[in-house]
Amino acid sequence: MPHRAGEDLDGLWSMLSDCWAYTTGGGAWENFKTRHGLIGYIRAAEVTHSWRSGWHPHLHVLVLVDKPVSPVQNEEAYYQLRRAIRERWCKRMAARYERTMSEEFGIRVDPVKADEASGSGAYVTKVGLELAAVHTKVGRTAEHRTPFAIAHDAMANGDVDDLRLFQEWLQASWRKRSISWSQGLRELLDIGPEATDDEIASEDQGGEIVASIDPDLWRLLVKRRDGARADFVAVFNDHTRDRTAIAYALALLRDLGLPAVVDDTGRHPTIGLDHPSNHQGETIQ
Repeated sequence: MPHRAGEDLDGLWSMLSDCWAYTTGGGAWENFKTRHGLIGYIRAAEVTHSWRSGWHPHLHVLVLVDKPVSPVQNEEAYYQLRRAIRERWCKRMAARYERTMSEEFGIRVDPVKADEASGSGAYVTKVGLELAAVHTKVGRTAEHRTPFAIAHDAMANGDVDDLRLFQEWLQASWRKRSISWSQGLRELLDIGPEATDDEIASEDQGGEIVASIDPDLWRLLVKRRDGARADFVAVFNDHTRDRTAIAYALALLRDLGLPAVVDDTGRHPTIGLDHPSNHQGETIQ
C-alpha cells in the first residue's frame, strides 16, 4: 500500500489488516471462493523500513485452491482471481483511507504448481523459512531493513534513531499475528489446532543430529539475499539419509560459489568452508 516516511507503524499495520479483512470478507468473496475452488489461505505479515519511504508493512499470502489457477492451465480463473483481489483491496484503500494503488505495484499474484514434479514441498519449505525468519539481521537490501536488522544496527552503532525505530516496532507488533490461517483450514487439512508459544517452548523437539555447520559458513549464508539459507536447510528436509543430505548440501554450496568440505573427525560431521576453521559448529536437526 502507499506509504511515506514519518507515518506511524501502528496505524499502517491496522490499515493493512483492515483492508485484508475487507478483501476476504462478505458474500461476494464467499461466492468467489465457491466458484473457483478456494480452500483457504495462510497469511504472513512482514515489516521493513527505509529512511526514504518509512515503514512498509505488507502481506505474503499462500492461497490454496482445489483446481489449477494459472495463465497456462486456467487463464480465466487466474485473471478473475487477480482482478477480484485487486478490486476489493483498492476499493477499501481508496474509500476508507483515500490512498490510490499503483497498477504496476501493490498486488502480485504468482501461480505455484502443486504437482509432485514441481517439488511443491521444497517450495513451501523455502517460503515458510523465509517468511517466518523475522529475526534475521539482514533486510532484502541495505536500504530496506527488517526490525531485527534495525535492532542489530542500533546495538552495533549506538544509533538512537535506530533504537527508537525498534521500540516503535515492538509497540506496534504487540499482540499482532505474524502468521495466520484462514478459519477452518487447519481442520480441513487435519493438522490440528495451532500450538501456543508456551506449548511450543515446552515440547521436546526430538530429531537426530545429521551434521553441524561451521559458523563462518552459516554467516555467509545468512548474509545472502537470494534465499540460500532456506535452500540449504531445505536439503536436510528433503533427504532423510545423512550422507545423502550432506552430499546434496555440498553440491548446493558449490553452486552458490561457497565450496565446502566435511570434517568427520568429531562426533558428528561438520560442514565448513574449504579452509581450516577453529569454530565450534551449530547443529542441524
